[in-house]
Amino acid sequence: ITGNGTASPSGDYLASFPGTYTAEDPGLAMSQWWMGPNGSPFQPEWNTTDYPFPGPEVWSG
Repeated sequence: ITGNGTASPSGDYLASFPGTYTAEDPGLAMSQWWMGPNGSPFQPEWNTTDYPFPGPEVWSG
C-alpha cells in the first residue's frame, strides 16, 4: 500500500496469523470442489454474491 496518508486502522481491523480464522469459518469451507467453465471454483448454489469473507472488517480510512 502506498500513499502520503498518515491514518492507521485500530486493532479491530488488524489480522494475525495463525488465529484470524479457522477452517470452519463461513467462506472457507466448501463441501465440493468444482471448476466452472471459466476456470473458477464455484457451485451455482453457493450464492457467491453474498460471500462471507473471513477475517476482520475492511477498513476504509
